Amino acid sequence: MKMKINFTYLLAVLLLFSTGSVLSQSSTEAITPCGTNEMLDQYLLDNPEMESVMRADEAELEEFTQQFINSRIEEDTLIIPVVFHIIHMDGPENISNDVVHESIARLNIDFQAENDDLEDVVNEFKGLIPVTNILFRLATIDPDGNCTNGITRTWSPLTEVGDNATKALIQWPREKYLNIWVVRNIASGAAAYSNYPYAFDSYPQLDGIMNRYDYLGGNNRTLTHEVGHWINLRHVWGNSNSPSLAENCSEDDLVNDTPLCIGNTSCTLDLESCGSLDNVQNYMNYSPCDRNFTQGQSDRMRAALNSSLSQRNNLWTAANLAATGTDVDPTICVADFYTERTIVC
Repeated sequence: MKMKINFTYLLAVLLLFSTGSVLSQSSTEAITPCGTNEMLDQYLLDNPEMESVMRADEAELEEFTQQFINSRIEEDTLIIPVVFHIIHMDGPENISNDVVHESIARLNIDFQAENDDLEDVVNEFKGLIPVTNILFRLATIDPDGNCTNGITRTWSPLTEVGDNATKALIQWPREKYLNIWVVRNIASGAAAYSNYPYAFDSYPQLDGIMNRYDYLGGNNRTLTHEVGHWINLRHVWGNSNSPSLAENCSEDDLVNDTPLCIGNTSCTLDLESCGSLDNVQNYMNYSPCDRNFTQGQSDRMRAALNSSLSQRNNLWTAANLAATGTDVDPTICVADFYTERTIVC
Protein backbone atom coordinates (compact mmCIF):
# COMPACT_ATOMS: atom_id res chain seq x y z
CA MET A 1 0.00 0.00 0.00
CA LYS A 2 1.44 3.40 -0.99
CA MET A 3 1.39 6.11 1.61
CA LYS A 4 1.52 9.64 0.23
CA ILE A 5 4.32 11.66 1.73
CA ASN A 6 5.69 14.89 0.30
CA PHE A 7 8.00 16.25 2.97
CA THR A 8 11.09 14.71 1.34
CA TYR A 9 10.36 16.57 -1.88
CA LEU A 10 9.55 19.77 -0.01
CA LEU A 11 12.90 19.43 1.72
CA ALA A 12 14.58 18.98 -1.67
CA VAL A 13 13.12 22.22 -2.96
CA LEU A 14 14.10 24.08 0.21
CA LEU A 15 17.62 22.70 0.03
CA LEU A 16 17.83 23.73 -3.59
CA PHE A 17 17.92 27.37 -2.58
CA SER A 18 20.00 26.86 0.54
CA THR A 19 23.53 28.24 0.23
CA GLY A 20 24.82 25.34 2.27
CA SER A 21 23.41 22.66 0.00
CA VAL A 22 25.53 23.29 -3.09
CA LEU A 23 28.23 20.66 -3.41
CA SER A 24 31.69 22.02 -4.04
CA GLN A 25 33.32 21.02 -7.31
CA SER A 26 36.86 19.67 -7.46
CA SER A 27 39.13 22.68 -7.57
CA THR A 28 42.52 21.14 -8.33
CA GLU A 29 41.80 19.26 -11.56
CA ALA A 30 40.78 20.48 -14.98
CA ILE A 31 37.32 19.13 -15.67
CA THR A 32 35.68 19.27 -19.07
CA PRO A 33 32.04 20.29 -18.62
CA CYS A 34 30.71 17.62 -20.98
CA GLY A 35 32.16 14.49 -22.61
CA THR A 36 29.21 13.46 -24.77
CA ASN A 37 30.79 13.89 -28.19
CA GLU A 38 34.19 12.65 -27.04
CA MET A 39 32.71 9.42 -25.67
CA LEU A 40 30.65 8.94 -28.84
CA ASP A 41 33.70 9.46 -31.05
CA GLN A 42 35.64 6.92 -29.00
CA TYR A 43 32.80 4.42 -29.35
CA LEU A 44 32.90 4.77 -33.14
CA LEU A 45 36.67 4.35 -33.16
CA ASP A 46 36.27 1.11 -31.22
CA ASN A 47 33.25 0.00 -33.28
CA PRO A 48 33.71 1.38 -36.82
CA GLU A 49 31.06 -0.99 -38.17
CA MET A 50 28.46 1.07 -36.27
CA GLU A 51 29.20 4.32 -38.08
CA SER A 52 26.79 3.70 -40.97
CA VAL A 53 24.05 2.40 -38.65
CA MET A 54 24.32 5.41 -36.39
CA ARG A 55 24.31 7.90 -39.24
CA ALA A 56 21.22 6.26 -40.74
CA ASP A 57 19.44 6.48 -37.38
CA GLU A 58 20.52 10.12 -37.04
CA ALA A 59 19.06 10.95 -40.47
CA GLU A 60 15.83 9.13 -39.59
CA LEU A 61 15.47 11.08 -36.35
CA GLU A 62 16.22 14.38 -38.06
CA GLU A 63 13.53 13.76 -40.68
CA PHE A 64 11.04 12.81 -37.95
CA THR A 65 11.99 15.91 -35.96
CA GLN A 66 11.29 18.29 -38.81
CA GLN A 67 7.97 16.61 -39.61
CA PHE A 68 6.96 16.69 -35.93
CA ILE A 69 7.82 20.37 -35.53
CA ASN A 70 5.87 21.27 -38.67
CA SER A 71 2.75 19.33 -37.71
CA ARG A 72 2.49 19.34 -33.91
CA ILE A 73 -0.57 20.83 -32.27
CA GLU A 74 -0.75 19.82 -28.60
CA GLU A 75 1.72 20.42 -25.80
CA ASP A 76 0.79 17.61 -23.40
CA THR A 77 2.98 17.22 -20.34
CA LEU A 78 5.50 14.43 -20.85
CA ILE A 79 6.60 12.76 -17.59
CA ILE A 80 9.90 10.87 -17.60
CA PRO A 81 10.52 8.17 -14.93
CA VAL A 82 14.06 8.41 -13.54
CA VAL A 83 16.37 6.13 -11.57
CA PHE A 84 19.72 7.16 -10.03
CA HIS A 85 22.33 4.40 -9.75
CA ILE A 86 24.95 5.51 -7.21
CA ILE A 87 28.21 3.59 -7.78
CA HIS A 88 30.47 4.09 -4.80
CA MET A 89 33.20 2.87 -2.45
CA ASP A 90 31.75 4.52 0.65
CA GLY A 91 33.33 7.84 -0.29
CA PRO A 92 31.79 11.25 -1.01
CA GLU A 93 30.42 9.85 -4.27
CA ASN A 94 27.84 7.97 -2.16
CA ILE A 95 25.63 11.04 -2.23
CA SER A 96 22.60 11.41 0.00
CA ASN A 97 19.01 10.98 -1.09
CA ASP A 98 18.58 14.72 -0.52
CA VAL A 99 21.15 15.51 -3.24
CA VAL A 100 19.23 13.26 -5.65
CA HIS A 101 15.99 15.04 -4.79
CA GLU A 102 17.69 18.42 -5.28
CA SER A 103 18.84 17.29 -8.71
CA ILE A 104 15.33 16.26 -9.77
CA ALA A 105 13.97 19.55 -8.43
CA ARG A 106 16.62 21.47 -10.39
CA LEU A 107 15.69 19.62 -13.61
CA ASN A 108 12.00 20.41 -13.23
CA ILE A 109 12.62 24.06 -12.40
CA ASP A 110 14.85 24.51 -15.44
CA PHE A 111 12.64 22.59 -17.87
CA GLN A 112 9.52 24.44 -16.67
CA ALA A 113 11.25 27.84 -16.84
CA GLU A 114 10.53 28.48 -13.16
CA ASN A 115 14.07 29.54 -12.26
CA ASP A 116 14.37 32.91 -10.53
CA ASP A 117 17.43 33.86 -12.58
CA LEU A 118 15.42 34.07 -15.82
CA GLU A 119 15.16 37.79 -15.14
CA ASP A 120 18.89 37.97 -15.89
CA VAL A 121 18.51 36.64 -19.45
CA VAL A 122 19.42 39.28 -22.04
CA ASN A 123 16.40 40.89 -23.66
CA GLU A 124 17.06 39.46 -27.12
CA PHE A 125 16.39 35.94 -25.83
CA LYS A 126 13.76 36.48 -23.13
CA GLY A 127 10.92 36.09 -25.61
CA LEU A 128 12.26 32.71 -26.75
CA ILE A 129 12.17 31.00 -23.35
CA PRO A 130 9.75 28.04 -23.38
CA VAL A 131 7.91 25.96 -20.85
CA THR A 132 8.90 22.58 -22.25
CA ASN A 133 6.15 20.66 -20.38
CA ILE A 134 8.70 17.90 -19.76
CA LEU A 135 8.76 16.70 -16.14
CA PHE A 136 11.02 14.23 -14.32
CA ARG A 137 9.95 11.95 -11.46
CA LEU A 138 11.85 9.38 -9.47
CA ALA A 139 10.40 5.92 -9.98
CA THR A 140 8.51 4.36 -7.07
CA ILE A 141 8.21 0.91 -8.67
CA ASP A 142 11.27 -1.02 -9.86
CA PRO A 143 11.46 -3.36 -12.89
CA ASP A 144 10.32 -6.31 -10.75
CA GLY A 145 7.25 -4.48 -9.49
CA ASN A 146 8.69 -3.80 -6.05
CA CYS A 147 8.63 -0.56 -4.09
CA THR A 148 11.61 1.73 -4.70
CA ASN A 149 12.68 5.27 -3.95
CA GLY A 150 14.20 5.56 -7.43
CA ILE A 151 17.75 5.27 -6.06
CA THR A 152 20.06 2.25 -6.12
CA ARG A 153 23.46 1.92 -4.47
CA THR A 154 26.19 -0.40 -5.76
CA TRP A 155 29.67 -0.77 -4.22
CA SER A 156 32.31 -1.00 -6.93
CA PRO A 157 35.80 0.33 -7.80
CA LEU A 158 34.32 1.20 -11.19
CA THR A 159 33.11 4.41 -9.58
CA GLU A 160 36.62 5.67 -10.41
CA VAL A 161 36.17 4.81 -14.11
CA GLY A 162 32.72 6.00 -15.13
CA ASP A 163 32.49 4.29 -18.51
CA ASN A 164 30.40 1.61 -20.23
CA ALA A 165 31.72 -1.05 -17.86
CA THR A 166 30.29 0.98 -15.01
CA LYS A 167 26.91 1.00 -16.72
CA ALA A 168 27.04 -2.79 -16.97
CA LEU A 169 26.96 -3.06 -13.16
CA ILE A 170 23.30 -2.11 -13.05
CA GLN A 171 20.76 -0.73 -15.48
CA TRP A 172 17.00 -0.67 -15.50
CA PRO A 173 15.17 -1.07 -18.85
CA ARG A 174 15.73 2.08 -20.89
CA GLU A 175 12.24 1.90 -22.39
CA LYS A 176 10.86 2.42 -18.87
CA TYR A 177 13.41 4.62 -17.09
CA LEU A 178 16.01 7.31 -17.69
CA ASN A 179 19.11 5.75 -16.11
CA ILE A 180 21.51 8.17 -14.39
CA TRP A 181 24.76 6.77 -12.97
CA VAL A 182 26.56 8.72 -10.25
CA VAL A 183 30.31 8.11 -9.97
CA ARG A 184 33.42 9.59 -8.40
CA ASN A 185 35.38 10.03 -11.65
CA ILE A 186 34.83 9.74 -15.39
CA ALA A 187 37.62 8.29 -17.48
CA SER A 188 37.46 11.04 -20.11
CA GLY A 189 37.99 13.74 -17.48
CA ALA A 190 34.49 15.18 -17.96
CA ALA A 191 31.95 16.28 -15.38
CA ALA A 192 29.31 14.18 -17.15
CA TYR A 193 28.32 12.69 -20.48
CA SER A 194 25.16 11.47 -22.14
CA ASN A 195 24.11 10.12 -25.54
CA TYR A 196 21.83 11.20 -28.34
CA PRO A 197 18.70 9.10 -28.99
CA TYR A 198 20.09 7.91 -32.32
CA ALA A 199 23.44 6.83 -30.87
CA PHE A 200 22.51 3.53 -29.23
CA ASP A 201 19.16 2.55 -30.67
CA SER A 202 20.57 -0.97 -31.15
CA TYR A 203 22.55 -1.02 -27.90
CA PRO A 204 20.17 -0.19 -25.03
CA GLN A 205 22.74 -1.26 -22.43
CA LEU A 206 24.75 1.91 -23.21
CA ASP A 207 21.83 4.33 -22.96
CA GLY A 208 21.73 6.87 -20.15
CA ILE A 209 23.69 9.61 -18.39
CA MET A 210 26.93 9.36 -16.40
CA ASN A 211 27.45 12.17 -13.86
CA ARG A 212 30.20 12.91 -11.36
CA TYR A 213 28.90 13.19 -7.81
CA ASP A 214 30.26 16.71 -7.31
CA TYR A 215 28.33 18.07 -10.29
CA LEU A 216 24.90 17.30 -8.86
CA GLY A 217 22.60 18.97 -6.36
CA GLY A 218 22.08 22.55 -5.37
CA ASN A 219 22.17 25.00 -8.27
CA ASN A 220 24.40 22.83 -10.45
CA ARG A 221 22.99 22.55 -13.98
CA THR A 222 25.29 19.90 -15.40
CA LEU A 223 22.42 17.39 -15.40
CA THR A 224 20.13 19.87 -17.18
CA HIS A 225 22.73 20.09 -19.95
CA GLU A 226 23.15 16.30 -20.20
CA VAL A 227 19.41 15.62 -20.29
CA GLY A 228 19.33 18.06 -23.20
CA HIS A 229 21.76 15.78 -25.08
CA TRP A 230 19.75 12.72 -24.06
CA ILE A 231 16.72 14.16 -25.83
CA ASN A 232 18.64 15.26 -28.93
CA LEU A 233 20.10 18.71 -28.31
CA ARG A 234 23.58 19.51 -29.55
CA HIS A 235 25.85 22.14 -28.07
CA VAL A 236 24.82 25.56 -29.36
CA TRP A 237 28.02 25.79 -31.44
CA GLY A 238 27.51 22.39 -33.06
CA ASN A 239 28.29 18.72 -32.71
CA SER A 240 31.56 18.74 -30.77
CA ASN A 241 33.05 19.20 -27.31
CA SER A 242 35.34 21.99 -28.55
CA PRO A 243 34.02 25.53 -27.98
CA SER A 244 35.75 28.82 -28.79
CA LEU A 245 37.01 27.70 -32.21
CA ALA A 246 36.56 30.06 -35.17
CA GLU A 247 35.52 27.18 -37.41
CA ASN A 248 32.48 26.56 -35.21
CA CYS A 249 30.79 29.41 -37.09
CA SER A 250 30.34 26.96 -39.96
CA GLU A 251 28.76 24.37 -37.65
CA ASP A 252 25.13 24.26 -36.51
CA ASP A 253 23.01 22.84 -33.70
CA LEU A 254 20.03 22.42 -36.08
CA VAL A 255 17.91 24.82 -34.00
CA ASN A 256 16.67 27.95 -35.79
CA ASP A 257 16.45 30.30 -32.81
CA THR A 258 19.92 29.65 -31.38
CA PRO A 259 22.31 31.85 -33.39
CA LEU A 260 25.55 30.51 -34.81
CA CYS A 261 28.38 30.94 -32.32
CA ILE A 262 31.83 29.61 -31.53
CA GLY A 263 30.77 28.42 -28.06
CA ASN A 264 31.17 30.33 -24.83
CA THR A 265 33.07 29.50 -21.66
CA SER A 266 32.61 32.89 -19.99
CA CYS A 267 29.72 35.27 -19.33
CA THR A 268 30.42 37.97 -21.91
CA LEU A 269 26.75 38.57 -22.64
CA ASP A 270 27.25 41.02 -25.51
CA LEU A 271 29.52 38.69 -27.50
CA GLU A 272 28.88 38.40 -31.24
CA SER A 273 31.23 35.61 -32.25
CA CYS A 274 29.68 34.72 -35.63
CA GLY A 275 28.13 38.04 -36.67
CA SER A 276 25.11 37.93 -34.36
CA LEU A 277 24.50 38.00 -30.62
CA ASP A 278 25.46 34.70 -28.96
CA ASN A 279 22.97 32.99 -26.65
CA VAL A 280 25.68 32.80 -24.00
CA GLN A 281 23.19 31.86 -21.27
CA ASN A 282 21.83 28.78 -23.04
CA TYR A 283 21.91 25.52 -21.08
CA MET A 284 23.64 23.84 -24.05
CA ASN A 285 26.53 26.29 -23.91
CA TYR A 286 29.55 26.05 -21.61
CA SER A 287 29.13 29.39 -19.84
CA PRO A 288 28.79 29.41 -16.03
CA CYS A 289 25.76 31.72 -16.28
CA ASP A 290 23.39 29.32 -18.04
CA ARG A 291 19.73 30.29 -17.68
CA ASN A 292 17.53 29.08 -20.53
CA PHE A 293 16.48 26.82 -23.36
CA THR A 294 14.81 28.28 -26.47
CA GLN A 295 11.48 27.37 -28.04
CA GLY A 296 13.30 25.69 -30.91
CA GLN A 297 15.21 23.51 -28.47
CA SER A 298 11.99 22.62 -26.67
CA ASP A 299 10.40 21.58 -29.97
CA ARG A 300 13.41 19.43 -30.78
CA MET A 301 13.37 17.68 -27.39
CA ARG A 302 9.65 16.97 -27.57
CA ALA A 303 10.12 15.55 -31.06
CA ALA A 304 12.77 13.13 -29.76
CA LEU A 305 10.43 12.02 -26.97
CA ASN A 306 7.79 11.23 -29.59
CA SER A 307 10.20 9.19 -31.71
CA SER A 308 10.55 5.43 -31.39
CA LEU A 309 14.35 5.65 -31.63
CA SER A 310 15.81 4.31 -28.38
CA GLN A 311 12.19 3.84 -27.25
CA ARG A 312 11.93 7.39 -25.96
CA ASN A 313 8.23 7.44 -26.92
CA ASN A 314 7.38 4.66 -24.46
CA LEU A 315 8.70 6.44 -21.38
CA TRP A 316 5.82 8.88 -20.91
CA THR A 317 2.93 6.59 -21.90
CA ALA A 318 0.16 6.07 -19.36
CA ALA A 319 0.99 2.37 -19.15
CA ASN A 320 4.64 3.02 -18.35
CA LEU A 321 3.90 5.76 -15.84
CA ALA A 322 1.65 3.31 -13.99
CA ALA A 323 4.28 0.56 -14.22
CA THR A 324 6.97 2.81 -12.75
CA GLY A 325 4.75 4.49 -10.16
CA THR A 326 5.20 7.96 -11.67
CA ASP A 327 1.61 8.55 -12.74
CA VAL A 328 0.80 10.40 -9.52
CA ASP A 329 2.47 13.02 -7.35
CA PRO A 330 5.64 11.77 -5.62
CA THR A 331 4.89 8.96 -3.21
CA ILE A 332 6.81 6.33 -1.31
CA CYS A 333 5.72 2.82 -0.43
CA VAL A 334 6.62 2.88 3.25
CA ALA A 335 7.08 5.53 5.90
CA ASP A 336 10.66 6.73 5.34
CA PHE A 337 11.80 8.77 8.32
CA TYR A 338 13.79 8.50 11.53
CA THR A 339 14.01 10.23 14.90
CA GLU A 340 16.95 10.89 17.20
CA ARG A 341 14.72 10.41 20.24
CA THR A 342 13.21 6.97 20.68
CA ILE A 343 11.99 7.36 24.28
CA VAL A 344 9.50 9.96 25.47
CA CYS A 345 7.75 10.53 28.78
